[in-house]
Order: sequence, then C-alpha cells, then structure tokens
Amino acid sequence: SKLVARVHSRDRKLQISEIEPRLAHPMTSPKRIAIIAKGEQAYALEAILAQGIALRTFKQPQFQFTQTNADFVVLAGTHSQLRAHVKSKSMLKDNMSLVFVDSGLRPKLILAAPNEKQLMKLTKAFASHHLSSGRTNSTALFELYANASLQKKPVLKNSRYNFLTLVALVFHRHGTHILASSILMWKTRLPVQVN
Repeated sequence: SKLVARVHSRDRKLQISEIEPRLAHPMTSPKRIAIIAKGEQAYALEAILAQGIALRTFKQPQFQFTQTNADFVVLAGTHSQLRAHVKSKSMLKDNMSLVFVDSGLRPKLILAAPNEKQLMKLTKAFASHHLSSGRTNSTALFELYANASLQKKPVLKNSRYNFLTLVALVFHRHGTHILASSILMWKTRLPVQVN
C-alpha cells in the first residue's frame, strides 16, 4: 500500500528580520534584484539603494530597473506614488517613513515616506544601517538609526601612510593589477595623511 499526502504551504508575509539573512545566505541570496524608485530624485535613490543592497548580499547581484524576472524587488517612493504599486495599502496611511515587506509572489521591500526629503533620509538610513531584528513586517526611520551600522572595518585607520602603500591598496581592492604595477614603478615616497 502507498500513502500520498499533498501539502500546500500557506503564503506567509516575510518579516523585516528575515530580509537580511535571506540576502546574505549563499542559498537564498537573489541573483537579480529590481530597484525601482519614484520621484524627482529617482536616479540618486536607485544608486543609494543598490549600495545598501550590495552591502547585504552574499554576492553582488545583477541590478535591474524593471520587475521582470527579478528574484527580489526594492521599491521606493512617497506614499502617494506607491499607492498603486503596493498591496499593503494600510502601511501608507500613517504620516511616517517606513521600510516594510509587501505581500505577493516575490519578496518586495518597500521604502515609503510622506515626502521626497523624508524619502531620501530613509534611503540613506537603509543604505548605512542594519534592518530591525524585531518580529514585525515594518521598521521606522528612527529604528534604523538605532541599529548597528553596515560599514565594515575601515581599510585604513587614521594615520600617515606611504603613497605607494595607498596606491597598491586601492588598486588591489579594485582588481586593476595592470594600473597598480605601472604606478608602483614610480620611485616616490610621498607621505599622505588619512582622516
């Protein structure tokens, strides 16, 4: 005899605390991420969001500006601009700057603010601080600043360095070894102050 069970998982809304582990894990890190920003500062917002996402992912993903074939979507705009694009419209009622997870087939991270100025502040906070570890589906602007910074340890500490050391370090980090070797042939020993 044979027993067959059919199980359908119930769709569950992601919590804000699950976003960073999902982005950072090699098995769940999305390969294609759509970044869509609305408003006059859309290009600046998209650049800042890409930085914030890249700091959280296991490998640098392929960024795109449409939702087609995207594994993960990040959407930023004012409340009025996002109303037609968001299923969780109740999150747009308050006069607060929020980062929240929208329900749907694909994970969608929404950055919503009442105006463009607040949206830029929220986006910068998202790109520089960890998301909340609380078991909710949203986090406010002030909560982002209360979390730890995303920045890694500085490559250089405040001190005096030899110019050749700085050049080799910078070019090694960017992977352009040809330029680094040609610059290293200089016989200069200029001291440089790093602040």
